[in-house]
Amino acid sequence: IQRVRQQIRNLGKSEANVLITGETGTGKELVARALHFHSLRADGPFLGVNCTAIPENLVETEFFGIEAGTATGVKKHTGLFEQAHGGTLFIDEVGDMPAASQAKLLRVLQERSMRRIGGDREIPVNVRVIAATNKNLTEAIAGGSFREDLFYRLAVLELRIPPLRDHRDDLPLLAQHFLNVFENKLRRKTAGLAPELLQQLENYHWPGNVRELENEMERLVTLADEGQLLRPEHLSPKLRSVSPSAARLRPSSLLLRDAVDQLEREMIAEALSRHNGNKSQVARTLGLSRLGLQQKMDRLGVTNPNADKQ
Repeated sequence: IQRVRQQIRNLGKSEANVLITGETGTGKELVARALHFHSLRADGPFLGVNCTAIPENLVETEFFGIEAGTATGVKKHTGLFEQAHGGTLFIDEVGDMPAASQAKLLRVLQERSMRRIGGDREIPVNVRVIAATNKNLTEAIAGGSFREDLFYRLAVLELRIPPLRDHRDDLPLLAQHFLNVFENKLRRKTAGLAPELLQQLENYHWPGNVRELENEMERLVTLADEGQLLRPEHLSPKLRSVSPSAARLRPSSLLLRDAVDQLEREMIAEALSRHNGNKSQVARTLGLSRLGLQQKMDRLGVTNPNADKQ
C-alpha cells in the first residue's frame, strides 16, 4: 500500500492521462479520486462514469452532450466532458466502451475539443482523463474490440492495483481503516479488532478484494455491541470457515493503531496545507464532519498552520 501511495503522489503531479488496471473490487475509483486530490486540478470537479452502466445508444450523449431539438422532444444536455472542465473525468470499465464511442473519445483526447450531438460548434475541453479497467486491453486490442491508438492516448501513465491476496501485509491497516470509517458512520465504538481476527482475515483469499473487505468490516460494526472486542466468531460464515494458517501472529499487528494514526496525521496535514488551513474544506475533502475533524486533530496532535482561517 505504501508503494501505491507513493505512485499516487508521483502521478498526481502530472497532467497526463492515467490508465488504472486491476481486478474488480481493488479500489480503482478510490485511487482515481486520490490522483485527483493530489493533482493541480484538486479544486476542480471530479466526475466518474462506468461504461457498463450506460446503455450503448446513450454513451455519446452522456460523454459529449446533445443540442436541443436534435430530435423531437430532445432537450439540451451537457455532457460529462463539459461538466468536468478544469477537473478530472474518471472513466471506469473503459474496456467495455462501444467501438464507435472509442473513436469519438480518441478524437477528443487528440484535439482537446468536442461537439455536442447535433451541434456545429467546437467546444474546448480542459479535462484530465483517468480510465480504469479489469480487462487485459492488450488482448482486447489483439481481438479487435479495443482501439490501439486509444489505448496509447489513455495509458500515458499506468498504475496497476494488485489484488488484496498479493499484499496481505496491508490487511490489518486496511481493516482498521474501514473499522474507523464505519464506527464514525454508524456512531458505534467497538474495542477494536482482536489479533486472532486479523489473522483470520489474512488466511482468507479475498476474491472480492478491498470491496469485499469493506463490506465485511461494515457488517462487523453493524452487528457489534457498543465496546465489544471483535473476534473471529463475529466474522461472516465464509471467513470463519477458513482453515487457520500455520503462520504465527506477527508483532506488527500489535502496532496497528499506531500505523493508522500516522496515516491519518499525514492525510489531515496534507489537506490542511492544500486548503490553507480551512477546516471546513478539509472536512469535506476527507469525508468528515467539522467536529469529527477537530476531534481527530486533537487526538492525533495535528496543529493547523493557519489557525486564523476557518
